[in-house]
Amino acid sequence: MGQIQYSEKYFDDTYEYRHVVLPSEVAKLLPKNRLLSENEWRAIGVQQSRGWVHYAIHRPEPHIMLFRRPLNYQQQQENLSPTKIETREVEQVLQGAFGETEQGRSEFVPIGSDGMTFDTLIWRLES
Repeated sequence: MGQIQYSEKYFDDTYEYRHVVLPSEVAKLLPKNRLLSENEWRAIGVQQSRGWVHYAIHRPEPHIMLFRRPLNYQQQQENLSPTKIETREVEQVLQGAFGETEQGRSEFVPIGSDGMTFDTLIWRLES
């Protein structure tokens, strides 16, 4: 079986692009008249970082998949990372989800058993 080949990235003012060349035995698995979702192209063995979208089919060469994603996609995702929370704050919040045994050790008390929901726990972490 041949290997999947990945192009270098190329750019315009809005997107970065790349194309992926599939070996013939994999290309035979492609649907003829539609684009693939991320789950579908990953299932046939295409491996690339997040954010890439199969955006077009070049009918003369259906074994070449065309991908794009917005410029600076990875940098934008890093800026959306969750708020950093101090470890001691997490420990204080989680005390409501844990109980003490007779020996003084923590034992897990499932969320919801004391009326706390997962959303409440997250809200407390973020507050």
